[in-house]
Amino acid sequence: CTRGDSFQRYFYFDDCYLKKDGVVIYAPKVLYYDKPDLIQVAGGTLSIIGFGYYIGDFDKDGPKYDVERFVGFATGAATLVKRDFFLSVGGYDETYFASAEEAELGFHAWLRGFKVVYIPQAKVYHKVSRTYGKRGPTPLKVLLQTRNRILNIFKFLEWKNVVEGLFLSFILDFSRLLYYAFILRSPQSCLSIFRAYLWILKKLHTYREKRRTLKMFKKVKENSFPRPFIFSSLTDCLREELRLRKVWRTFM
Repeated sequence: CTRGDSFQRYFYFDDCYLKKDGVVIYAPKVLYYDKPDLIQVAGGTLSIIGFGYYIGDFDKDGPKYDVERFVGFATGAATLVKRDFFLSVGGYDETYFASAEEAELGFHAWLRGFKVVYIPQAKVYHKVSRTYGKRGPTPLKVLLQTRNRILNIFKFLEWKNVVEGLFLSFILDFSRLLYYAFILRSPQSCLSIFRAYLWILKKLHTYREKRRTLKMFKKVKENSFPRPFIFSSLTDCLREELRLRKVWRTFM
């Protein structure tokens, strides 16, 4: 692709242009209220494990975060959504409460053939962790993040990716279990992982109908999502997980 007069109608992505047509969610640049030079979210990514990561979390704001681009989802802290689309998918899934519901909305958009775009000109300063009480892992946050991420796997992914996503989730959650037990010394957070999987086993049958309904509207398969800002690899997710573990020791 080459740049031309029509550039205003497209976003530059991986040496090609993607049409702006069909954008239904807009993600602002979200900065920490108490540390306004640090990014909290510059859009988020989706992944085969049901949730990717916040782009730029705890990174210093700079030119690389001033570029419009497509992303997987917009944070629930600040999202602009087209009303018709939002109502057509039933809004946020109330079961999720306070984690991964933003990624759930992003899955709805991309799988239905719509798009999510990051708009850095729009800035929001976020007073974070008012729901959980503190930054970093807490028992409630671990429970909701684990449970809701797995729900996304079952609701949206093709069966082949469901199997792979669950297998990788087991490995990820086992590593988190060890981290919470021996590094953070938080037995309640360890228990939250078990509680999340138990909830899934008890309630999963209720999501079969939702999966069948969602399949009727599915126009795009997740394997065709552009990378890396929309659908991130497991390596990207793990790299970000390790980076944030170091950050949490400083900011918790």
